[in-house]
Amino acid sequence: MKPDKPTPTPEEIARVNELLTSDAPGLIKFFGFAATALAPMARHYADLEAAKTPEQRARETRQREADAERRAKEKREKQAATWRKFYEKWCLRDTWLLESEAVPLALEVQPSWLLPIIDADALLKLAISCAGYSLPIEKLSGMQSKWRVKPGNWVRWLIEKGYSVNAQLEAITQPKVPEIKAEPQTARATESRERKRALRIGDLKRFVAEVEQRARAAKLLWDRTGIPVTKADFRAVFFKQHAQYRELSRDSFDNDFTEIGVKFRPGVKRKKNNVIKALFSKG
Repeated sequence: MKPDKPTPTPEEIARVNELLTSDAPGLIKFFGFAATALAPMARHYADLEAAKTPEQRARETRQREADAERRAKEKREKQAATWRKFYEKWCLRDTWLLESEAVPLALEVQPSWLLPIIDADALLKLAISCAGYSLPIEKLSGMQSKWRVKPGNWVRWLIEKGYSVNAQLEAITQPKVPEIKAEPQTARATESRERKRALRIGDLKRFVAEVEQRARAAKLLWDRTGIPVTKADFRAVFFKQHAQYRELSRDSFDNDFTEIGVKFRPGVKRKKNNVIKALFSKG
């Protein structure tokens, strides 16, 4: 049954009337009105939460996890697009000044003479020591401040020396290959599969956690890297709670088990001693 809309109690109405006729300072009245006005809404929200079934709470938890993963992915994609735009502009140039352009760009900083750059000195000293050897330099015979490097050579050298390179910068400076764009329908199907897989992984993690909790309550020694049942028996109990995954292939579940760090003890016979089934049969 859905809770009624938030309504003030007689006591709260009386409190409002008391504040209206009170000689208290305006600020105190303001906070009094605010607290009284918020109380019914807080009470209504608590009633809504209390009315939810365990299944509804589980669905909401899965949805929040899926939404969080989607937002994180969107944030990563937005950040990648920003870096790509930044480096595309700089990669229009055939060469970069080693000291004032190449070094800052390697450290994900807008080239500028105005601000000091953390770690710039160490990188520059290493580059100077490799100049003309592992690091090709344009105009090596000129002044050091005029030394130039080609973007592709610079990125290759950074990677060889163990430096972390921005993924967008590395991609832009790689030899160009024809880009095959996915059809919109294919992209949507891929996104749908990823979303469903994220929900399934979440359900599987929670089920494994519940098994471990029940095993501890039964005073059983339990290790998720050596579960004493067969995979088939494990899935059978899991399907009783999540029947929507019955048609999924065993290979998909094997990949899921690997991702969440679950392993099964070898040599266990099917249906001989399904410990997990016994744990759930106890309620």
